[in-house]
Amino acid sequence: MRTQIIGLMQDVLPKYDNVKEGGHGRKHIIDVIEKSYDMAIDFNENPEVCCVAALFHDIGLLTNSRAVHHIASAIYVAENLELLRRYFDDTDIYKIFNAVLEHRSGYKGEYTSMVSKIVSDADRSTDIYRMISRSYAYNKSKGYEEYKIYNEVYTHLKEKYYQRSYKFLSAKLQKDLDNAREILKDEEEFKRHYKEITSSCK
Repeated sequence: MRTQIIGLMQDVLPKYDNVKEGGHGRKHIIDVIEKSYDMAIDFNENPEVCCVAALFHDIGLLTNSRAVHHIASAIYVAENLELLRRYFDDTDIYKIFNAVLEHRSGYKGEYTSMVSKIVSDADRSTDIYRMISRSYAYNKSKGYEEYKIYNEVYTHLKEKYYQRSYKFLSAKLQKDLDNAREILKDEEEFKRHYKEITSSCK
């Protein structure tokens, strides 16, 4: 990884401290960057392109709602072409732009490049503990009562990870997802994990 790219990350990451939606701050971005890097190496993609796409994938949350943040993030990339051209050619910038635009789990189209698939995979938490923690933080930031938070977390995670079919590039991520689905299938088992994780967050 070039020192200039590391410097770019160090400049951008603090911006995520201002994201108000729980579960989408600096810690999450670092996690997505790290997973994108590992998958880029595994699948012979440019790790710098994947990591910079991961760096910017949620930047739109600074100014826009979650529903349209992928569009706002892509616009941010387009508005910073001069900056990105210091490090990448236009082909790579196009991959970064599309990866940011296509990263959401609700995206239904074909990915325009492997970079998009990598960043989308990296953004999907498959560790059940992390999934519960992030979803809990997000719903708590909305000011909901505890009973409503639980219902929102369980309903959201079951719909997103248990009922939808999805295949990951990474065998480890797929294994983690399969384990999460087993837990989500049994609500009593899910409650046990939920209580363990959220007891320290209240």
